[in-house]
Amino acid sequence: MQPNHEDIGKIAFHGYVPNETHDRFERYRSGLGLTSASALVALLIVREIELKRLTSTGWQNGSDPRTSKVTTYVPTPQAVLFKGHAGGLGRSVSDCVAELVEREVEERWLHSALRQQFKEPVL
Repeated sequence: MQPNHEDIGKIAFHGYVPNETHDRFERYRSGLGLTSASALVALLIVREIELKRLTSTGWQNGSDPRTSKVTTYVPTPQAVLFKGHAGGLGRSVSDCVAELVEREVEERWLHSALRQQFKEPVL
C-alpha cells in the first residue's frame, strides 16, 4: 500500500544519500520483503525516537555526493518528536534521516532482529 501523500495526519521527511547507498538500501528493503522504502525509514525513525543513537556530530558521511532522495511519511506525533530530537542535536531532519538510512545499510538491524525473532521457538 502506498502512503497517502494527502494524509494530513502524516508529515513528509526527506533525506539525501549517495546513489550507491540508495541502491543498497533499495536492495536491502526488497530483500526484507518490504514494498515501501517509506515504511522502513519510518520504522527507523520510530526506533531512533526510542533509542536516541544519533549524535550532534553525525556519523560516517563519506565524500560521495548526496544526490538520491529517500522520502518517508511519518504520523504527526512521531514526526514532532523526531523534529525535536534532530533540533536538539543541532542537526536538520534531512541529515538525520540520511544517517538513519546509511546506518541501516551498514548495520542491517532489522534483518538481524527478524532473524533472531524467527530462530527462537514459538510458544
